[in-house]
Amino acid sequence: MSGISNLGGDMNNEENASTKLAIFALLVGILIALLLPHTGPLDAEMEYTGISSGAVEEHNRVLSYVLEQNPDVVLARTITNEVLRQAAKYRIAPGWIVSIMAYESWGLDSMAVSSAGARGLMQIMPLHVPELMVPCNVANTQDLFDVIKNICSGVYILSQKFDRCDGMPKCALLAYNGCVVRDEDPHRACYSYPQEIEDRILEFLAES
Repeated sequence: MSGISNLGGDMNNEENASTKLAIFALLVGILIALLLPHTGPLDAEMEYTGISSGAVEEHNRVLSYVLEQNPDVVLARTITNEVLRQAAKYRIAPGWIVSIMAYESWGLDSMAVSSAGARGLMQIMPLHVPELMVPCNVANTQDLFDVIKNICSGVYILSQKFDRCDGMPKCALLAYNGCVVRDEDPHRACYSYPQEIEDRILEFLAES
């Protein structure tokens, strides 16, 4: 009997020890939470996932700029996330992407259609659909109105223009806009396009 009694006592001691340990861990967690500086949801998420503070600032800058163009928060977050994803993939600064987008589709209208037939946020011409099937999963012209696929398509096309222009911004922008590069007539309306984009890039950078 004494052996059974001792066994019961040992079990009670173990349970008490476990309870005390759990309470101690809870108190430590509360203490840490109180001592740590307060951060917003985005900052906390970024810290948890190990993303640098620089990436947080870039995200906030892009989001702020997009919201200035269109106050739809859900749309703005979708645009921001995809812009940053494509910017990293093709090594193109986010400022370039959102500046082109702001110029191409006034108010960031994802359903915009130009007189020439260009579609969506980055005004993609239907003739590009075949080359966009693999990199952006674009199967038809209707897909060009999809926010994510449209941004993917625009950045992909822009990256191709940069490659063909040996990284020269003016050449790449004129090619993206559809302005005939070999026609050097400065009076053509499309030749103001690079300057228009540059002005918007400066606006974007002023957000910082």
